[in-house]
Amino acid sequence: MGLLEIADNSARVRAMMESNIGRALADWGRDWELVAAIEIETQPRFGSLAGSSIGAVDTGLMRDSNSHRLDQDRRELVVGNPLNYALYTTFGTWKMAARPWMQNSVLGHSERYRAVVARALSDGF
Repeated sequence: MGLLEIADNSARVRAMMESNIGRALADWGRDWELVAAIEIETQPRFGSLAGSSIGAVDTGLMRDSNSHRLDQDRRELVVGNPLNYALYTTFGTWKMAARPWMQNSVLGHSERYRAVVARALSDGF
């Protein structure tokens, strides 16, 4: 009979999981930026260009300004757009209908984000 040896690898597993959580959040943030750009491009036009096939992008500045910030210590991912008119575009104003690209990009792609996170968390196991 062989000798049974028990090794405590919990510290290694914990360190790997911490690293994988950070990678998962970073991957999620990068993927959100792509999804948000697509959501902005697919929003409808209003006013004189209503029904136009060119979408709601004029210069692409708002589409290209989406960003994410990762706080590893708090395990927090913050996504957004620093342009002041991004808020008005997504929620609308009393003069302009809402084009909810932000809500759609965050809430409308949960399966996609789940897959991104699952891939990153399982890396190395």
